[in-house]
Amino acid sequence: MNFTTNVKISVEIKNFERFDNIEFDFVQFTDDMKREISSKFEPKKFRIVFDLTHVDPEGDGYSIHATASHRKKANFELIEPSTGVFRLIGEAAVSVPLKISQVKAADFMASLIYCDLWKGTEDAVKLEFDAINISDFDLVE
Repeated sequence: MNFTTNVKISVEIKNFERFDNIEFDFVQFTDDMKREISSKFEPKKFRIVFDLTHVDPEGDGYSIHATASHRKKANFELIEPSTGVFRLIGEAAVSVPLKISQVKAADFMASLIYCDLWKGTEDAVKLEFDAINISDFDLVE
């Protein structure tokens, strides 16, 4: 089954997050560090993460995180429209394979919860923002 949607966003980044495994603490990003990340933004090293929450009237729901990495039908950039304010803007046609079956899109709520760059490297950074509700999505076989 695939989670499919079209995403078009312009969202303010609330937090840049990186864990330093040597210092064993989170890095405090300065505006200059954020500018450097913005200038080095690599769409091929960029992922968007969705949360699909199963809506169960019995209260036994569950949640799935679906990660979409660079796609040919994606265009994202990280900009600084005013001093110290960073925005992620872009759009993408997304299709993410999921290991679930026999479910309907109507049984789920979907939201875009965060993005990250350079996952799995020492330069990895998580871009946090207020979750974005995705109302137009499908789950297809």
